[in-house]
Amino acid sequence: MFQFDVNRTVIARSAINSLLVQLIVRMKGFITLPIYTYFLLPEEIGVFSLVVVTTGLLQPFFSLNMVDGPGIYFSQEKSPARIHTMYLTVVNSVLLSTLFCSALFMGFVLWTGRPASSYLPWILLLLWANTFSKLAGFLFIIYQQTGIVVRNTVQRDAGITVISILLVVLGYSYQGLLFACIVATAVTGWFMFRVVSREFPFSFSMDVAQAVKFLKTSLPLLPVFLFTWVIQSSDYYILSLFHGTGVVGKYGVVYSIASIVGSLTLALNFFWFPVSARMWIDDRRKYLALFRTIFSTFILLLLTAVLLFEFNSRWIMTLLGRKPEYQDAYVIIGTIAFAYSMQVLITLLTAPLYSNLNVRAIFLCYLVGGVINTILNLLLIPGSGIVGAAISTAVSYLAVTVLLGYGNYRMALFPFFDRRLFAILPLFLAGWAGSLAARGQVSLAGSLAIDLLFLSGIAFIAVHWFLRPGEMEILRTMASEVQNRFRKAG
Repeated sequence: MFQFDVNRTVIARSAINSLLVQLIVRMKGFITLPIYTYFLLPEEIGVFSLVVVTTGLLQPFFSLNMVDGPGIYFSQEKSPARIHTMYLTVVNSVLLSTLFCSALFMGFVLWTGRPASSYLPWILLLLWANTFSKLAGFLFIIYQQTGIVVRNTVQRDAGITVISILLVVLGYSYQGLLFACIVATAVTGWFMFRVVSREFPFSFSMDVAQAVKFLKTSLPLLPVFLFTWVIQSSDYYILSLFHGTGVVGKYGVVYSIASIVGSLTLALNFFWFPVSARMWIDDRRKYLALFRTIFSTFILLLLTAVLLFEFNSRWIMTLLGRKPEYQDAYVIIGTIAFAYSMQVLITLLTAPLYSNLNVRAIFLCYLVGGVINTILNLLLIPGSGIVGAAISTAVSYLAVTVLLGYGNYRMALFPFFDRRLFAILPLFLAGWAGSLAARGQVSLAGSLAIDLLFLSGIAFIAVHWFLRPGEMEILRTMASEVQNRFRKAG
């Protein structure tokens, strides 16, 4: 089970499965969000958002990044016995470090008597559930057993949806949301852990020398996680400080809506780094050709998504933000969608540098982005609220994208940029200006008609001008994989 060869079929299957995972996650959000915004005030969703972003900050540090950091070693190892030893080393290292750091964090919060102490049990329970689920599933991701991940995601999100809706309707506020996430994540994580244990039985053992080797790769990447969190989530705290949890709740709702763009980032994380690490060693020229295809196609898709979100932002917020208190947040939907699109490109651009072990370069790019974000947050958020936060996030991600692109050329000697992309950028800027001017000026039916015409035009341009024959073949392979999946399902 835990072996894989990199070829077109594997890449296509992994891409499709990863996208299915993320579509399932986002569809859950579109089902539940109108219910949440009908029964919950922005202040309640704001508290939920703060707990989630706090957990997102703590998790990689408590685990010492030992789940994600050693991935390159797993993808390059072929001996099952060695993989088993590496797996036990990662699992036991993460368990020990998470328990130790949790105790320190608990002691610090209780000793200082901070207001956050009332949320401490929820933060720790969610952190432990997420960590356990990640430990249970990381081998499936590295070795491209993404079908198992799809099934697990369906089960987890079905559980979250049913439990959370029931508890929210019964009046359990943000506690109901958190309880649903914790229980469903832990239970489905246990199912994955049992599958792994059939091939790699668990035991309390670890290779200390191997753990040290893993830490040499994992620890230098922790600042990357920190600055990623700074760019994406630190604005929640600054918004809360200057404008209260109600504004945080509105901001969190917009993030949830626009996250369908960011779902491509999470989909890529399921397969892009292990595939890149293997192809970097096996056939770098083939990898460059594949990278150019994926990068160019993603830019076209992402910028199209930004324009659609901007143009439809008023209607999106009207349909999904049920209480009047949420409605004015439509002004930042397009900007957050753009920030998410840059996040996707960052994921693509990080892989070659990671495969070439240019960890320091990755760190410096995120450092610059984090510094820019912090400065802009402090300058813009006190006076501009969520608009300032959205601009700060988008500019910071754009800066990181440009720096990573430069690093790929300069350090990894990886000339990935295709000249045809220069024609897209001015068209995108003109389209964005038009979307800003037209949003809210057209009826819902008219907006849908314009969306269909726009998408048809983009598809025609992509097929007849933008994509080359070899790139079309890659897309046909992916389409064939989709058909096979539906045929098996039928």
